[in-house]
Amino acid sequence: MFVTVVVTKTECGPVFSFDSDVAVVRVTAKGGTEGANVYDYDPPTYGDGICTRPLTRVGSNAGLSHIDFCFSPA
Repeated sequence: MFVTVVVTKTECGPVFSFDSDVAVVRVTAKGGTEGANVYDYDPPTYGDGICTRPLTRVGSNAGLSHIDFCFSPA
């Protein structure tokens, strides 16, 4: 099993994309103390090239501290 994550620095903050050999059902990207973006996939996907940066509750850039993946059962 593998997941390849590419993080790109932009003027609006970091954005990321991923590829996986296992179906992904959810990705949570977190940054700062309260930032979190949750991406739910229905149907599950093996990659996404358009994930954005975590945002705070007021919509400002929260940075990018970590990314969690939840995989579809085999």
